[in-house]
Amino acid sequence: MRNIFKIILLILGLKSYGQQGKLNPFRLIIVKPDTAIIDKSLHNDIDSVQLSYQKRYYNEIKEMENMLNFKSYPKEMEQQFKEIQERARKRLALAKAQEVEVKRFKYYYTLSTYSTEIYNLYFNREEPFSTIVEVPNQHADIASLKKLADEFKVDYIIYFSNVHTDTNNGMTVLNLHPHFIQPGRRKLY
Repeated sequence: MRNIFKIILLILGLKSYGQQGKLNPFRLIIVKPDTAIIDKSLHNDIDSVQLSYQKRYYNEIKEMENMLNFKSYPKEMEQQFKEIQERARKRLALAKAQEVEVKRFKYYYTLSTYSTEIYNLYFNREEPFSTIVEVPNQHADIASLKKLADEFKVDYIIYFSNVHTDTNNGMTVLNLHPHFIQPGRRKLY
C-alpha cells in the first residue's frame, strides 16, 4: 500500500509540474531495474511477457512502414500527410536502432518501459515536449546517480529497487520500491 501511495505521489508530482500555466519541458530518465525476484509459479510467464514485448515492437515498426508507404490521401491534405510521414520516418529510424535492445528485453524491464510510456503520454501531448527516456541499469548510489544526471543533463531520475513478489492472502503481489530524485536536491520519494 505504501508503494502505491509513493507511485501516486510521484505521478501527481510530475503531473503538477506542468500544470502551472505554460508547460516547462523537463528531462527525466527512468533506470531499468537490474533484476526481479518472482514466485516460481510465474516463471512460465516470463517468455510470454518478453515475446509479447517483441511482437508489439515489430507491429509498431510495420505500422510506421505502412504510414510511410500510404499514398491514398486527399490532395488537399498532401502537406499534412507529408509532415506526418516525415515524423514517422524519423521515429522509424530511431525504433529500428533499438532492435538489439528489444531482443535483450527482460520481463522486469516492463516497470521502466511502462513508466516511460505513461510519462510520455502525460507530458508529451503538446509542445514543448519533455525528454523522457529509459536507460540501462545503473548503480543507485549517490555518486553514480549524480554522474548519470550530469551525463544526461536531467532534471529527474526514477529508479526501482527490491523488485519482488510476495504472497498476501493467497495472492501473488508485486512489491517494488520506486525512487524519484531531483539531482542536486534532496531525495523526494
